[in-house]
Amino acid sequence: MSLNELGFSGCVDYQCFGAGPRVLNDFFPERSWLNEAQLLPKMMDVFWMMQRVHNMLHLLFLAGRLPLSDNLAERKAALESRLLRIDDSDFSSKVASNYAEACSDARRFLTKLRDYM
Repeated sequence: MSLNELGFSGCVDYQCFGAGPRVLNDFFPERSWLNEAQLLPKMMDVFWMMQRVHNMLHLLFLAGRLPLSDNLAERKAALESRLLRIDDSDFSSKVASNYAEACSDARRFLTKLRDYM
């Protein structure tokens, strides 16, 4: 069956850089908004946050193709590790600090790479 036939037409039309599968597999394992409609608002909240995280991870991956100094390469790796550690607990009351701070730090780092392009 295709993604469209399974009810995932958005996955065909939109690049989430792996946020969708991560939300389904890590945050809502063996559950689906198709079977539990009440899950949809929470799943979408987590998806939009994880989409931002995965977008930053993708940009950091691309930054790895640049001729970065050892110091910048280490900082990039630390940011990637930090973003990958964001888990379900980060979407509760800690969301403003852990999630937003990690994404902001990644954005600031990426902005500093302008000279490498």
